[in-house]
Amino acid sequence: MKDSSRGGNLNPAGVSLFRLVWEDLQTHRWDPLSQGFWALLSHRVGNACSDIRVPVFAILFRVLFRLSTRFVEWFCGITILHSTRIGRRVRIWHHSGIVINAEVVGDDVVIRQNTTIGEIVGKVGRPVIGDGVDIGCGAVILGPVCIGRNAFIGANAVVLSNVPDDAVAVGVPARVIAKKA
Repeated sequence: MKDSSRGGNLNPAGVSLFRLVWEDLQTHRWDPLSQGFWALLSHRVGNACSDIRVPVFAILFRVLFRLSTRFVEWFCGITILHSTRIGRRVRIWHHSGIVINAEVVGDDVVIRQNTTIGEIVGKVGRPVIGDGVDIGCGAVILGPVCIGRNAFIGANAVVLSNVPDDAVAVGVPARVIAKKA
């Protein structure tokens, strides 16, 4: 597992950039105009470009990555921090108001509009989102918390503590109300 604090290429290891983009397009139902697809494309290409070792090209691609990130923020309303490790087949439904500043977003995660995933001022650590997590509209996941595999975070929930695998968490602050069957 790569240390995201060092920067570098944080795309899933062992998978080509082309394969990741192909999976993202498939995950977004073959819609190349989907804002979620564009956000992931910008993030993945930017991470892949960090492998470039020729200084002139590295600087050029870093500038292009910054421009594409701003384009996605302005026109899609989606911010993904470069230091976030994004897994495979992540689906960003809808657009607008999405901020992703997680340590890790696992494979097969669904993120809906107006979702914030990030740090709490004064606390060290960012959220870790497990594989197969479904995050409802308007959810806020803050601080060094872990969201377990296949968990469901309800709409407008504010998650400030860990959520176990296969759990359903709702409310402000979020609490686990059930385990998925």
